[in-house]
Amino acid sequence: MYFYSDEQYDPEREIPGWEKFLQEFSRHPAADDAAYRLARCYEIERHWVEALNTLQRARALPDGNMRHHASGRLIYVLDVRMTDEQRRAAAGAPAPARPDSSGRTFQSIRILASQ
Repeated sequence: MYFYSDEQYDPEREIPGWEKFLQEFSRHPAADDAAYRLARCYEIERHWVEALNTLQRARALPDGNMRHHASGRLIYVLDVRMTDEQRRAAAGAPAPARPDSSGRTFQSIRILASQ
């Protein structure tokens, strides 16, 4: 079960493990779950661009059972967790291409910042 509380995550321990899992098992049925947990860890650490990109990745992975959770979390992070300044900074960040489970690359999401 996924909660919106941060206490159930240990970013220092989990980030390297989830990154390694996704690198080695990108086609695994649990890859979207791993991407979601990794995104939450990035969010807790306030690594906003990584969090948003990884939530987008969790939405795109083929298993699909985390799509709804990742979509809701993406909106929550943008609307509640990030400040206007942080959104503007993230919108200007470079968009790294990352492989999805099929080996194709996708660009990170672009955030529309109000001027």
